[in-house]
Amino acid sequence: MKISKILIANRGEIAIRVINTCREMGIKTVTIYTEDEIGLPHTFSGDFSICLGQGPLSQTYLNQELIVKIALEQKVDAIHPGYGFLSENPTFAKKVTEAGIIFIGPSPESMRIMGDKKTSKETVEKIGVPLIPGYHGNNQDPNFLKETADKIGYPVLIKASAGGGGKGMRVVNDPADFQSSLESAKREAKNSFGNDIVLLERYILNPRHIEVQMMSDKHGNHLHFFERECSIQRRHQKIIEETPSTALTAEIRRDITATATKITSYINYEGAGTMEFILDQSGKFYFLEMNTRLQVEHPITEMVTGYDLVRLQIEVAQGDILSVKQEDISQQGHAIEVRIYAEDPANNFLPSIGKVLKTGRPTLNNVRLDTGYIDGNEVTVNFDPMLAKLIVHAATRNQAIDKMGVSLDDVIFLGLKTNRAYLKRILSTKEFKDGLTYTNFVEVNKDKLLPKDLRREEIALAISSQLFCPQETYHTNVNYNATTRGSATTAWDTLGSFSANFVGRKIIINGEEVDYKLTKNSDGEVQLSVMNRNYNFRQVAALGDQLVINDGKKNFTVSMTKNRRTNKVHAVIQSKDVVMEIPTRTRKKSGEAEHGGMLSPMPGKIFKILVKEGEAVAKNQPLLIMEAMKMEHTIKANGDGKISKIHFKEGEVINGGVNLIELEK
Repeated sequence: MKISKILIANRGEIAIRVINTCREMGIKTVTIYTEDEIGLPHTFSGDFSICLGQGPLSQTYLNQELIVKIALEQKVDAIHPGYGFLSENPTFAKKVTEAGIIFIGPSPESMRIMGDKKTSKETVEKIGVPLIPGYHGNNQDPNFLKETADKIGYPVLIKASAGGGGKGMRVVNDPADFQSSLESAKREAKNSFGNDIVLLERYILNPRHIEVQMMSDKHGNHLHFFERECSIQRRHQKIIEETPSTALTAEIRRDITATATKITSYINYEGAGTMEFILDQSGKFYFLEMNTRLQVEHPITEMVTGYDLVRLQIEVAQGDILSVKQEDISQQGHAIEVRIYAEDPANNFLPSIGKVLKTGRPTLNNVRLDTGYIDGNEVTVNFDPMLAKLIVHAATRNQAIDKMGVSLDDVIFLGLKTNRAYLKRILSTKEFKDGLTYTNFVEVNKDKLLPKDLRREEIALAISSQLFCPQETYHTNVNYNATTRGSATTAWDTLGSFSANFVGRKIIINGEEVDYKLTKNSDGEVQLSVMNRNYNFRQVAALGDQLVINDGKKNFTVSMTKNRRTNKVHAVIQSKDVVMEIPTRTRKKSGEAEHGGMLSPMPGKIFKILVKEGEAVAKNQPLLIMEAMKMEHTIKANGDGKISKIHFKEGEVINGGVNLIELEK
C-alpha cells in the first residue's frame, strides 16, 4: 500500500528531517511533543501535532501504548521511529504492526536478533564474521564478569547490550576499578534503555570506528551505500563523522562492504541499518554491532551518494522494490558532519542548559544544518544535549575541512556553552588533517584541544563591540561604505545602557575581570587601552545581528546578543565564545558555594553518594554521582578536607546551582 500519513515517534532535528522528505513525497505527518517542548520547531512543523503531556520519558516518548493509541486516532498508515527512544525496540515494532500500522524499520524478529549487541554477535559468528575477543553470554553475575574480564585482559570494555550513543559503556584499565565501572554501566543502561545486560570486549588500542550504511527491501535486495568513519568520539559518543574513510584501501572497502551485505542477506533484513566495525592498525576489521535504524550521521552518506535514505526507508516500508542497483551507487567527493552539543568541553563535557538566545545559519553552498532549536528555545535536562548537526560536502577532504571551519563560525548558538569552538580546534589539528583519526583521538590530543585564552586584541575587540551602539540602532548601506541610523530592531537594541553601567571602567570577560581605559567613543569610533596597549576600532556596518568592525587593517565580524535574565552579553569574537558582564562587589567562583561547598552543575537526580559525613577526602576524589541529560556525572572534591554536611539523599531530584556537599578544608 502507498503510505499517505506518517506519525513520527521522535522529536527535534530527526523529526524535522523526516517531515522534509514526507513533504517532498506528498505524505502528511503527525508529530508528538511534551508540554516542556512547546515552541520547539518539531512541535509545529508537521501537518498535525499531538501533546504527550508531561512526566518522565516512560510516560511520554517511551510510552508505547500511548503512541500507538495516538497513531490509531490519527488514522496514520505508518510510524517512523527516527533514532533513539523506541527505534530499536522489537516489542514496540510488534505492537505497531499488530495494530495494523506499518513500522518504518526492520521486522521485530530482525530487530530482536540484531538490535541487541549480545545476540547480534552470536548470529554473525555463525557465518564466520570476525568478532572482537570478549564475552557475550547470559551470565551477569558481577563476580563471574570480573573473572571473565581478568581472562580477557585489560583494558577491557564494558558495554550495554541494548541501545547505543555511548551510554552504558565504560573502559576499565585497572582490575580494581572493574566492579564500580560495572555498577555504573549497568545503572546507566537500565536508566536509558530499560535493560542492564552488558557484554565484555577486549579494548583494542588505537582503533578506528568504521560503519557501513545498508538498505534492504522486502524482495531480497540488499545494498550498501559505502562506509562512514566515526572515530572522533567523546564519552564513546561520536562527534565528528566523515566519508569516505581515509583508512580504507580499495581492498578493505570491498571486503568490509561485502561482509555487511553478507550479514543483511543472512538474516533477510528489511529497511535501513548500519553495520559497525572496529578496524585495527593492521587493517583487520571486527564486527561490533548493528544499528537497526537510521543513524544520526546518515546525512554524510546522502551527500556523497546523492540518495535520500529516508525516502528509501519509506518506499521499502510500503513494499516497493528498491529502484537502485548496487552498481549505480558511488561516492562523489567528501562529506563531514559535526555534532554541536550544549556542553562544556573544558569541564569534562558537562552538559549545559539554558535558553538559546541567538542562532546562526550556514552561508556557503553544499552545507546542511539539521537542528531542532530556534531562537528563544530552552535546552533542558530532559533530553540529549545535541543542538544540531552541521554537514558539509566538497570535492576533496581538505576542501571539506576548510568549508566546515567557515560554517562553524556561521552556525552559532549564543546563550549557553557549546562544543562549537572545540570542534573547530579538532579540525585544525595536524593529526586530523593527516587523517590520523582513532577512537582515542580526543584523549591523546587533549592538551592541543584545550581552549585558548583570549588574546589582548580579542579582549579589546570584545569591549569595543558592545560600546559602538548600546542605545541606538544602525543599518548598513548596500555598498557597506557607511553606516546610517534607522528604526528597525537589531540585536543591539537589546543591549540597553550596558556600557554605561561599567564599574570604574571594568568588565568581566569569560569570568575574568579586565581593566580598560576609554579615550573616545563617538561617531562609530572607539579608542581604548587594554593591558597597556592602545587600540582604535571603527564600526563599518551593522548587519542585522552582526557588527562589522575595522582596526585599520582588516574587518572583524562580531555576533552579539544579551540575556535579559542574567544581564550578560553573549558574543562570538574571532570564532571564540565570549560572555561579558558588569562587575559586582562580590563574586563566587563557578561551581563553588560558601564555606567550601560544591554546587550541582545542573538540575538532575542523585544516583549514588560515595562518602559519609565526617569522612576525610582528597582533592578530585569522587563524592557522589548524579544523572542529567541521560548521562551520569561524577561530582568530585574541589580540595582536601573533611565532609561536614551532605544536603541530599540518594534518589532525590535537585535543581541546578544548589549546594550538594559541605567540605571543611
